[in-house]
Amino acid sequence: MTYYKSITNEYRHIAKKYTSKSETAKISEPIMYENRMYYCIVYYSTFLGIPKNDMCGRLIVDDNFEAVTDKFLLRELNKFFYYSSIFFGYEIVDIGKAIKSDAEMKRDEEDYNDAYRVLDYIYINKEVKEAQNVKDVFETYFNTRVETNDALKHFDNRIKGYKNNNAICSKEIIEELLDLYRDILVKNFEQVKKLNAGADYYDAVKRETKKIKRLTKLKLDTKFQISATKLYDLLSFAMNLLSYYGEVINYSTNQYTQYYISKEDERIQEEYNKIRN
Repeated sequence: MTYYKSITNEYRHIAKKYTSKSETAKISEPIMYENRMYYCIVYYSTFLGIPKNDMCGRLIVDDNFEAVTDKFLLRELNKFFYYSSIFFGYEIVDIGKAIKSDAEMKRDEEDYNDAYRVLDYIYINKEVKEAQNVKDVFETYFNTRVETNDALKHFDNRIKGYKNNNAICSKEIIEELLDLYRDILVKNFEQVKKLNAGADYYDAVKRETKKIKRLTKLKLDTKFQISATKLYDLLSFAMNLLSYYGEVINYSTNQYTQYYISKEDERIQEEYNKIRN
């Protein structure tokens, strides 16, 4: 679903009034706020008639085709349009792509089980004690992934329910979805923190896994080599993910929540600063 569309005829005049040279405009889906309908018009610079990706201006208008000027109302609506574009448009986040089907989760489970067999081999035959620690971490991590995926499905179903019923977005809908959205962010963070419990063990296990991959290739033990490759990839994924989070991974859940909210507030303020009136 595209959240911002071509300007409708009734809003073309007010959009043009605030358009600068070499710009094009689009209009959002509506938001209902205190029994009034509001729209957000966004402006993009163009080059040779082609819109650039970065939005350069915003205008919030009411159902009388007039620009909103009240500062408190602008801040409220700007915030709701920010979240509405996330929940009901694919421009920022495609929620559906984050969800794994039952078949995909089953394949992931099989990949982890294959990796566990290699970890057992490394622990018993190579006496790399860290392998057992990594197995414990991966088992816990995968279980939390299932919980997060279920939460994403519930969230996506709520959004689809509103879309299928052609519901007009409102303050109440945004607040309901925002609670679910932030709950998922917390679940995802706690999930990654499970991986962090194995941070001190990944290097040793990865080195041994690399050796096994090389030896099994020479011995033509294809099945075990595939399992070792899966383990190597899972270790690389865990290490890269922790590197991406950096020091944030050491935050408490409450600290992370406040950190993320502050980042969202910054983005909302950036969009507010682009409002024209």
